[in-house]
Amino acid sequence: MRGALWVVLLSALIYALGFWVGTASAAEHCVAITVRPAVMLTRGDVDVQVRVQRHDHHRGLSVVWDSEDGSGGSRWFDLEGAQARVLFQWWNRSQPPAHYIYAARVFDAQGQELNQARTEIRTIEDRDECTARMCGLLVAQ
Repeated sequence: MRGALWVVLLSALIYALGFWVGTASAAEHCVAITVRPAVMLTRGDVDVQVRVQRHDHHRGLSVVWDSEDGSGGSRWFDLEGAQARVLFQWWNRSQPPAHYIYAARVFDAQGQELNQARTEIRTIEDRDECTARMCGLLVAQ
């Protein structure tokens, strides 16, 4: 009888630990951002997709994009916690070719950032430079 009690308690502890680890991992990856194309050769449209996990604390989504020699902008979405939609998608029309950085951030009701995700769009020059570095053709400065 006593052995069975220990088995039950140990099982409950393992279950709780697994739940806690799973929740922590979900919180770490509550937002993801994808942009297409990954490399811009000419002026064109950019497909932006942001996925946010539903959670009671999620109240705002900010997406900001910027480039040194291209365009930039931002979008804000109110989130309804566990009832919020998961996918936010739009097209940034007629963007000039440039190296863009996109950042998506999720906020709680007090305006505290909970998590963020980043991605980039590269130009052909970025790609050529990265390829040359990997091949050892460029000397690091």
